[in-house]
Amino acid sequence: MKTMPICKAETPMVFFFRLGSLPVSKSQLMNTLINDRHSTFFHRNCPGSTKSRLLMDGVAEIACYDDKWTELKALKKKHNKSDLLTSKQTELEEISKKLQSATFGLEHIFREMGQIYEAHRAVQAESRAVKPKHTNTDWSKYPELAADLMISGHPVELMDGDAGHVPLTWISGFLDEVIKKLGDQRVFVLSVLGLQSSGKSTMLNAMFGLQFAVSAGRCTKGAFMQLVKVSEEIKKDFQFDYFLVVDTEGLRALELAGNSTRHHDNALATFVVGLGSLTLINIFGENPADMQDVLQIVVQAFMRMKKVKLSPSCVFKQSLDAIMSKPVATRGYSSTYLQEVAKTVQDTVTEFESNKKCAFKKEFTVDLLLYVFDTACSWLSQSHKKYKTSNDALTYLESKKTEYYNIFSSFCKGNSSAVVFGEMICGKLKVSIVEAVCNKVAIDLAGEMRCTFPAFNGNRLNLEKHVLKSLAEKEDFDAFITYIRNPRKQVEAFIKEKVNTHMLGEHKDKTLSILRKNEEDINKLVIHALNVTTKKVKTQRGDTDMWEKEFSSLLSDKLTLDAISIQNFKDIKNFDFLQETIEKGLVSITKMKSQLSLDKMKEFRLRPDQILIDQLCNCCWETCPFCAAVCTNTIKDHSPEDHSVPFHRSQAINGWHYRNTEILCVDFCTTQVASEGSFYPCHDSNHTIPFKKYRTAGPPYENWSITPDESKL
Repeated sequence: MKTMPICKAETPMVFFFRLGSLPVSKSQLMNTLINDRHSTFFHRNCPGSTKSRLLMDGVAEIACYDDKWTELKALKKKHNKSDLLTSKQTELEEISKKLQSATFGLEHIFREMGQIYEAHRAVQAESRAVKPKHTNTDWSKYPELAADLMISGHPVELMDGDAGHVPLTWISGFLDEVIKKLGDQRVFVLSVLGLQSSGKSTMLNAMFGLQFAVSAGRCTKGAFMQLVKVSEEIKKDFQFDYFLVVDTEGLRALELAGNSTRHHDNALATFVVGLGSLTLINIFGENPADMQDVLQIVVQAFMRMKKVKLSPSCVFKQSLDAIMSKPVATRGYSSTYLQEVAKTVQDTVTEFESNKKCAFKKEFTVDLLLYVFDTACSWLSQSHKKYKTSNDALTYLESKKTEYYNIFSSFCKGNSSAVVFGEMICGKLKVSIVEAVCNKVAIDLAGEMRCTFPAFNGNRLNLEKHVLKSLAEKEDFDAFITYIRNPRKQVEAFIKEKVNTHMLGEHKDKTLSILRKNEEDINKLVIHALNVTTKKVKTQRGDTDMWEKEFSSLLSDKLTLDAISIQNFKDIKNFDFLQETIEKGLVSITKMKSQLSLDKMKEFRLRPDQILIDQLCNCCWETCPFCAAVCTNTIKDHSPEDHSVPFHRSQAINGWHYRNTEILCVDFCTTQVASEGSFYPCHDSNHTIPFKKYRTAGPPYENWSITPDESKL
C-alpha cells in the first residue's frame, strides 16, 4: 500500500448549508450523508449520550449565548429598548446559568478524587473499629497524584466554590504528600481578597507568573492555591523557601443577593485572612461605596482572628493609581492657588491665636498675607513659565517659528531636499555641540579642581575648615550668621566663589585650553560619524530614515539630537552630496565655537560649581539643637543611626540664653549633658527637661548622640 505525507494529499473541502427549518441539526444531517452507522460529528442526539444529553450539555448553549449577547449589544444602541432589553437580559442570564452548570474542569476531577478519598478514610476508620479488613485498592495514590500536580505548578482547589466547603481530610492528605516529596520547607502563605472582577487573578499571574484562570467576568469560584519556589538569590533576603499563593473568588458576587451575600463574604474573608501569612486587599478604583464594603468585611475578619490568637498582616493594593494622578501632574497655574494660600495662612494664624491665647491685629494678618504672596509670586511665575514651555502648543510653535521659516525659504530658493535636510541637521548639531562641549569642560574642570584645590580634595571637615578660614579672613559677620543658621548655603556659596575665581582669574588660560581641546574632539567625532554613516547606507542601499537613525546612534554617547521628521526627505538618494552639505555647515559651526566664551557655560545644566556641590554636599547637614554644630556623617539619610559630631561648641553661638535675661549660655553641650541642670526644649515651653535626659525632649534632641564630658578643670 502506497503511503504519503498527509500534507501532500489532495483533500477536498465541502461546505454544508441548510435552507429552511428542520427539526434535525446540521451535524446530524452530515453524519447521515457521510456514514449511517458511525457519527462523525457530535450532535444533540448522538449515540452514547443519555436522554438528559449530558455529553453535549452546554455545547448548543454556547452558540445560543453568543447570539443573544450580540443581539443585546445591538439593542443597547437603540433608543426604545426598556421592555425588550429587560427580557433579553433575563434570557441571557438563564443561558449563563445553564453554561455554568455544564462546565467541566480539572477542579471537578479533584473534587471527585477528594470525595472518594474521604469516603474511603471514613469507611476504613469504621472497619478498623469493628474488624480489620484487607483491601486491594491503594487509595493513598490519590493524594500523591494531587501533590505531583501541585508541585509541577498546577493550581489546586482549596475550597469548593459551589458548596462553600473545605475538605479537610483531603487537603491534609495531599499536603502531607507534598511535605514528603519536598521535605519540611518554610512556606509563606500569600492570600488575596477583593471585589468580584477587580483583577485579583490577573494581578497574581503577573506578579508570580502563575496560571490562575482569568477572563473578562467572574472566573474564580472558591479558593485555589499554587506553590511557587523561591530562587536561591531571594532566599538570602527572605526566611522561607516557597510561596503558597491563594487566589479567591470575589466579594459582593452578583449571583448572590441580600443576606446570603453578606454571610458568604464574611465567611470567605475570615477563611482567607486566617489562612494567609499576609493578605493582599485589591481595591479597584476609588469608589467610596466599594472601599467601605471591602474594608468593613476585612476589618471584621481581622477582629475575629483574635479569638483564635492569630495576627496576620495586611497590605492594600490600589489599582490605577498612576492613571488617576496623571491629570493632576499636568495642571497649570490657577487663580484658586492664591485663595488656597490665603486660607492656609488664615487657618495657621487662627490656630496660633487659639493655642497662645492671644490675638493679632488685622493689619498684621494683611501684612503676613502680602509677604507670603510676594514670596510665592516668583516661584509661581517660574513654574508656570516652565509648564507653558513644556505643554503649551502656541509656545512650542513660537519656538519652532524660525526653524520652519528657514525650511520654507530654503525650498523657495530652489534648494534640493538634501540641502534642506543638511541645514536642518546642522541646526540641530549647533545647539547640541555647544552644550556637549560646555558639559565636558564642566566635568573636566570639576575633576581638576577636586584633585588640585586644597579645600576640595579632602572630606567635609576639611571643607568646613577652609570655609571658616575664608570667613575669618574676610571678617564678614553677616556671612558668619549665614553659616551658623544655614551652613550648607554658606558652603555652596564658598564653592561657587572659588570656581568662578579659578575659571575667570589666574587659571583662565588653562580653562580656555580645555575648552578648545573638547571642541576639537567633538568635531572629530561628528566627521567620523558622517563618514561611517554614509558608507554604511551606501553599502546596504538604505534610505534617509536609515541614515538619520545610524547617524544619531553614533553620536548618542556624546550628543543629543532632536528627532527630525523625514517624511518630506524620502527622495534623497545622493548621500555623498548630503555629507558635503553637512561638512560645509560644520565649518560655520567651528567658527562659531572659536568665539565661545566661558560665560556660555552658565546657561547649561552641567556647571563645574554644581558638580562639586553635588559631590561634596551630598551628606548630612543636621545641626546640633544646642550649639548648631553640623553632623559629620557623610551619608545623607543615615537613620536609624544617631547624628553626632566630634567637637561641640558653646551654646551661645546658637543663641541659647537664660530665660527672662539677656545673658548668653557659654557652656558646651558635652559639659551640660553631664551636669545636673535643665533646659526648656522650646522658647515657649512651660516645663524643663534635665540635660542628662535630653533625649526625652523629643525631636530633634532624641536623634542626637552627645557624649558627656565629666572632666573637671
